[in-house]
Amino acid sequence: AAFLAFALLPVLASGRGMQAAVATAARESSGCSDNGNHPGKEQFLQFLIPSGGRYEYLGVSFTALADDASFFEANPAGSAGLSRGEVALFHHSQIHDSHTETVSFARRTQNTGYGASVRAFSSESDLKSFYGMIGSSSSSGKNGGHQGKQGKGFVAIANASHTFCGQYRFKGVSFGCNFKMGFRKGKTDSHVTVAGDLGLRAAFSVAKNFGSNEPNMHVGLVLKNAGISVKTKDSDVKHLNPAIAVGFAYRPVYAFLFSLGLQQTLTKKELPVCSVGFMFFCTHQVTLLASAACKGKAYALSGGAEIRIGSFHL
Repeated sequence: AAFLAFALLPVLASGRGMQAAVATAARESSGCSDNGNHPGKEQFLQFLIPSGGRYEYLGVSFTALADDASFFEANPAGSAGLSRGEVALFHHSQIHDSHTETVSFARRTQNTGYGASVRAFSSESDLKSFYGMIGSSSSSGKNGGHQGKQGKGFVAIANASHTFCGQYRFKGVSFGCNFKMGFRKGKTDSHVTVAGDLGLRAAFSVAKNFGSNEPNMHVGLVLKNAGISVKTKDSDVKHLNPAIAVGFAYRPVYAFLFSLGLQQTLTKKELPVCSVGFMFFCTHQVTLLASAACKGKAYALSGGAEIRIGSFHL
C-alpha cells in the first residue's frame, strides 16, 4: 500500500528550514545577487532548498537516516531502505519571496529502491502578476514586469538505489544515485543545470532495547551536486560547487533518536556546515523534530512535528 506523506500544512513548525537558512547565509556572504549573473557556483539555490519532510527540519543531520520521501535531497541511497512506498506533496515558501511545490514518489522492491521527484518554483511577484492578470489588466500591469529574487523554473530528480550484503543485525550497505536537471529563468538570463548525487548508507541493529525489525543505527556518506550549469543566452558553461556530507544517526530507545551531520564544499573554500538533530517519538501518532546547524559564527535552528493518521503523515 502506498504511504502518503503530506507536508502542505507544517504542524507546530517554528523558525525556517535549516538548509534554507544556511543557503541564504552562504549567498549573502558570497555577495551574490539575482541580477542575471551565472548561477554555477552559488545561485542555483533550488538544488539546496529543502522541499519538506524530515529533511526540512533535520537538514544535514538527516544524511544517515534518510528514511522518508525527502531522502532525494539528503541521501540518494535512502530509497533502498524505505519500509513502504511513499507519495509526497510539499509546499515551501521560506526563501526570500519564492514558492516551491514538490511532488515525489519512491518505493522499494526487495533490495532495490527507485523514485522520482519534480519541483516547480516561482516568486511572490510572479503569483501577484498572475492573479492580477485574472482580476484586471491594470493590476497585471502594476505587478508584472519583474520576477522575484529566485526567478522561476523547475527541478526534476530520478533516483535508483540497491542494498548489498544484508544480514540479521547488519542490514547491509545501500548505494544510490540521483540524476538531477534544473531550469531557472531569472530577470535577464536563463540557465539549464545538470547534476548528480552519489550516496552510501549502512544500517545496523546495535544495543537496541526495544522490539523492532528496523535498524536503529545508520551511517551515511554523500557526494552532492556534481555537475554543470549552462547559460542559455551564450552557452557559457560553469561547474557547480559540489559538496560531501557525512552523517550518523542512532536510536538507543524507542522514544528518542539523535543524529549528526557534517557537510563541506569541495571546489570553494568555505567553512563546513555542522548539524545535530533530534527526534522524539511521543506516541505512535506524534513525532517531534528539532535541529541546530552552524557554519562558522552563523547558526540556524529548526523544529516541527509529524502527525500520522493511518497512512497519512502531516
